[in-house]
Amino acid sequence: MTAIEIGARLATRGPAGCLQSGANGNGLWLDSLSLPGSHDGVSLWVAEFGVAARERATSRLWRVADNFESIFLDAAREANVQHSRRRVSTKQLEARRARDLENGLLAEEWVLARERERLHGHPLLDQVRRISDEDVSAGFDILSFASLSSLRHDLHIEVKSYSGERRFFWSRNELEVAEELGEQYSLHLVDRDLMATEGYTALAIRGPHSAFFLTGLPGWQISADGYEIRG
Repeated sequence: MTAIEIGARLATRGPAGCLQSGANGNGLWLDSLSLPGSHDGVSLWVAEFGVAARERATSRLWRVADNFESIFLDAAREANVQHSRRRVSTKQLEARRARDLENGLLAEEWVLARERERLHGHPLLDQVRRISDEDVSAGFDILSFASLSSLRHDLHIEVKSYSGERRFFWSRNELEVAEELGEQYSLHLVDRDLMATEGYTALAIRGPHSAFFLTGLPGWQISADGYEIRG
């Protein structure tokens, strides 16, 4: 049971460097320093119950007993299968991008409709419009007015949609434009699961560059998702 439990943990997280094949087919070896289960003592049972044996008390690599090798090999196979399932094919990636694009357009149209409702009666209401399909480098999606008295475009809206966890990706260009426009830039976060719900209001963050990077917003975490590398 100890071997099965350790094997199951290796299959779940991947054997990584914990399970190794000996040189010239010399059996299987466990790295005692990276065994899963140190938090609940399972790793201590490996030697106690003869699942693996160490040649010396100071040995880091423990030789798996012959009668347990099949369990660990099966775990390695399962870990590789699980890893391959997490891969994304070209078709899957294209489908995901198409779905993200469609979701983004729906959210933009939803925000555009809410803006036109908010500015009902504005003399230049026809100039409240989406520009994301005109200029992909603009750094925002919708041109609008901050109030009924504004006659120049002084509200630039970037729309991000999400489902479930409230998270989004912000491109470098969008960040730079947000910094440049300051309070005239608004980030609208739309829960697409609630767009059709009467009375739903998206979260709108004015001056988001300052809010996220200077003053900070409670409950939000920022992480880098990529790197630009030049030669």
